[in-house]
Amino acid sequence: MRKLLLQVHLIVGCIAAPFLAIAGLSGALVVLEQPAADVSNSALTHVEPGIALLSLDALRDSVRTKFPTAEVSTVGFPVEMRNTYTFTVRSTGEKKTRTLYVDPWRGTIVGDDSAVGAPLRWAHNLHTRLLIDNGGKSIVAWTAVALVLLSLSGLYL
Repeated sequence: MRKLLLQVHLIVGCIAAPFLAIAGLSGALVVLEQPAADVSNSALTHVEPGIALLSLDALRDSVRTKFPTAEVSTVGFPVEMRNTYTFTVRSTGEKKTRTLYVDPWRGTIVGDDSAVGAPLRWAHNLHTRLLIDNGGKSIVAWTAVALVLLSLSGLYL
């Protein structure tokens, strides 16, 4: 049984290794994505503090007022209180999502990702979907499963 497990471990490891290397290297760059975006997109990510922060519900309602058919899929919280929240939305009938930058003090939408120059966005897309629109996320997910199996079988071996 141990010999069979070793063979499976080696085969899965050889197949997964290139994907794991890409995930590791691109993941190291993804760490720099938000700070680089903050610098290059400071008009969207930095706001003047106001009197009181609005609640998350009030910010969501502000987004829904401007985009009534949009469904909010994710919310990105600011690192500092001078930063905007990000709301990722998808309008009914559209495949593409849009990221909105929302002022947490006033509830206004400062802008969206159409005006964003993200210098490391390609690294994020490489890390999460291998730059492949259809099927990239599945490859990354199965590579993660392979990593777990390799880790467990490696501990046993």
